[in-house]
Amino acid sequence: MTKLLVELAPGRPASGEVPEAGPTYTVATSPDGIHRPAGINTCYDLFKASAEKYADQDCLGSRAVGPDGKPGPYKFITYREAFQLACQAGSAFLHLGLKPKDRLGVFGPNCIEWMVSMQGCNRTSLQCVPLYDTLGDKAIEYVLGHSEAKFVVAAGAKLAGLAKSLKGVKGQLLGVAYWGEAPQEAQNAITAAGVKLLSWQQLLQLGADNPRDEVPPSAQDLCTIMYTSGTTGNPKGVMHSHGGVMSMVESMREFLDGQGMKVQPRDVYFSFLTLAHIFDRVVEEMVLFLGAAVGYYSGDTRRLLDDAKELRPTVFAGVPRVYERVYSGVLDKVNKAGGVKAALFHAAYAYKAAWMRLGFTSEWASPLANRVVFKNTQVRKLS
Repeated sequence: MTKLLVELAPGRPASGEVPEAGPTYTVATSPDGIHRPAGINTCYDLFKASAEKYADQDCLGSRAVGPDGKPGPYKFITYREAFQLACQAGSAFLHLGLKPKDRLGVFGPNCIEWMVSMQGCNRTSLQCVPLYDTLGDKAIEYVLGHSEAKFVVAAGAKLAGLAKSLKGVKGQLLGVAYWGEAPQEAQNAITAAGVKLLSWQQLLQLGADNPRDEVPPSAQDLCTIMYTSGTTGNPKGVMHSHGGVMSMVESMREFLDGQGMKVQPRDVYFSFLTLAHIFDRVVEEMVLFLGAAVGYYSGDTRRLLDDAKELRPTVFAGVPRVYERVYSGVLDKVNKAGGVKAALFHAAYAYKAAWMRLGFTSEWASPLANRVVFKNTQVRKLS
């Protein structure tokens, strides 16, 4: 089996008030450290460089919902267009009274507006605070108060939940902007609380009418605070600097390169793991760093397979629960087919697995089986 990590320094035993520490490891393909490109030290450096290098290539994509209520085909905006939207969003944030190193909450499912808001924060040295309501009814109110967020950008469908949280942060927010459709009752509740409310289009127009210069962050500046439930008590905020996120981006890139899975500009990543967690945040930053495109799911987890079928991604990141669903779905179809088809599938699976255990990648373990048996179950086609 391929060795993925190498030890840089041994662990140390506890001594007096100094706690025990385990060994220090690094990626085996990069034992001498991270090879960050010159001049790319922050998430803003990353996106700005890609917007210049890949200006006319697809960047961010989504599916618009048609009159019948069903999502249509994926449509993409280019790197140039995405960067311009981020400039407008960042300018609007500053015009509304936010100052560099203030915090801004983003509340909603992964989408173009989420990413543009985050990139707008990066451009103006604002600190992005993802919000999500799965931590409990009081979590939004707590996170807003604890992080001292000054502004929130949210999906229209989340405005009602956000409105309930405003009593606990009265006088703190400079405003709220929302994308998509929003219930009128929720809009009224937010304005009744004395909070300025803008639609996404109004926010962008405000930035276009009042352009501001970039306020680039440093590598040491805080990039994002991500809250997690922890084990007990209130959500815990994890502070990530720009330099820390960039180190994770480079580590992931070097790991994938070392495994023969190099991401290239012609690739497409399927975004459905929440941007409120650091894993998907780092994956998307890496994809944008390398000039590939990001296609966002339609916002409904029940349609994930339909979205994936429409997008046809070449890069896919998941968690065990997702892979278990895919695995069960494939086996169900195989078992229903039965007979020769099922026997052929299981034989090809065992043959390919044996070669992969010897160190061969999925692409080269059995090219014939990939073309004949697994052609409908492969997600990642290596470049």
